[in-house]
Amino acid sequence: MTYTLKKELGQVFTPSNISRLMALFFQGRTYDEILDPAAGSGSLLEACMDLIDRETKLSAVEIDEDLIDILIDKGFDTS
Repeated sequence: MTYTLKKELGQVFTPSNISRLMALFFQGRTYDEILDPAAGSGSLLEACMDLIDRETKLSAVEIDEDLIDILIDKGFDTS
């Protein structure tokens, strides 16, 4: 995806401190799966990794192919 297209689509990345704050919502609860429908580089799912049961599936949806590769490298399910 070109820089121009990313700009036109309004691609914005959530700061890590906000991702950590959002991930606190999941702490202490049991989930089969957590899905981030606009995963970007995966900062929310990364923040969740430290706070949830290791059995929880972390899934990411992203349309930017460059970011999909990053998400796969981080071990998130993108299927």
